Amino acid sequence: MFAEMNGWRIYYEVAGEGEPILFIHGTPTSSFLWRKQIDGLSKFYSVYALDLPGWARSGKPDNFDYELESYADIIRQFLSKLGKDQVILGVHDLGAAIGLTFLSKYPEMVSKLILFDTFAFMPFSKRLQWKALYGFFFRIPLFGVLLHRLVFDIGVRRTDFFATLAFYDKKLATKELVGRYRGLAINSQKADYRTFLANGMDGITGAVEKNLLKVAIPTLILWAENDFLFPISAAQKLHSNIAGSVMKIVPKCGHWLQEEKPDEVNRHILEFLNNIGYSERNLESISAFR
Repeated sequence: MFAEMNGWRIYYEVAGEGEPILFIHGTPTSSFLWRKQIDGLSKFYSVYALDLPGWARSGKPDNFDYELESYADIIRQFLSKLGKDQVILGVHDLGAAIGLTFLSKYPEMVSKLILFDTFAFMPFSKRLQWKALYGFFFRIPLFGVLLHRLVFDIGVRRTDFFATLAFYDKKLATKELVGRYRGLAINSQKADYRTFLANGMDGITGAVEKNLLKVAIPTLILWAENDFLFPISAAQKLHSNIAGSVMKIVPKCGHWLQEEKPDEVNRHILEFLNNIGYSERNLESISAFR
């Protein structure tokens, strides 16, 4: 489905009835990453997942600045268009920087937070790699654009790269599945480039690390044990900084835990949303933090 906003077309998937959940993707993915959550959770909730502006099937507006605050405003407009005053928010990867910026600007619009593997508390070596690319090489006039296109294209075209990035069980990265992701990701190269250049690595990690201190709602941190990009230590630091949060580690699982372990992911989400195992101490900590 499409929503028309500011003259742009925003693609989204929706299924189910009840309290709304909105899932926000990262790079180089799209709403396609959440399809197993839509299928599993829509029996109990109204589940939405959108393609952010510039990404996958959504419009590619030339007049969008790709700053995190602008993405947050688009999320607000999108929800207003749907007539939703408040949602449960699920965010992953780059989507967490966008989602936490949205939560910081419009706290009244989020009732609960589900935080997946994302850019936060990254080891120095990994942060340096990202900063070297997006902070220096990709900013070189003309050469930077061409280099980013080459790196991005190699990343989305090579099955072995997808397997390394996304999965613990490499056998799951079949040619058919990777082809589905590739077909959507190939249209997102410009959005990836402009988003990281507009915000910088410090801006993206900072949007998570700084805004998490403002989180005063029930929060589930759901993390893959074997994430190639973001180690468990990041989840532990997020957990220690978000009052009353619940942390669940999904074993033998890579960065795209929604794809690799959907049943386990959905079970953790449903238990969290139904307060199963959500202790009184957690609730008291949140109340005190507020």
